[in-house]
Amino acid sequence: MELLNNLPSIIDSLGEYKMRNGDKAVIIKLNPPNPDTTTTCFDAKGYAQKYKNGKWINECFSIWHTSGRYYPLQTSSFDIIGKWS
Repeated sequence: MELLNNLPSIIDSLGEYKMRNGDKAVIIKLNPPNPDTTTTCFDAKGYAQKYKNGKWINECFSIWHTSGRYYPLQTSSFDIIGKWS
């Protein structure tokens, strides 16, 4: 099993990111990295957004690990896979 803290960081700043399902995530708060690598923290906070009726709307408030993972032990359609372009 891959440990989240061993995965590369994808979320490195506030802003818009693309989720695995093609929707948008907007990171509005990013805590500084925890120097204790034995503790797994979900330090990125923001909104999952869905495109409806011609505009992006907040679907839910969410948290992510800086690796982009939404869940600690499995991948998800809500995982962040890169910057929004």
